[in-house]
Amino acid sequence: MIENKKLKQNIKKFYLYKILMGMFFSVPILVLFWQENGLNLTEIMLLQSFFALLTVILEIPSGYFADIYGRKNTLLIAGFMGY
Repeated sequence: MIENKKLKQNIKKFYLYKILMGMFFSVPILVLFWQENGLNLTEIMLLQSFFALLTVILEIPSGYFADIYGRKNTLLIAGFMGY
């Protein structure tokens, strides 16, 4: 009974973590940092576009990798890579 309660709490905490990580709080600070280091807004948006494009392109190989080696192993490797 206690384990079930802890599991439910962990699931709620995990969803909160995913929501907060998905909000990208660091992006406005990163934009200011890049502007301070000489990039204009057009260059910053090109960098952000490149990042978004790579994210979409790399989702396909990660899904294939998960099919071959398992979802758990893929998540473990992605966690170590900081994904």
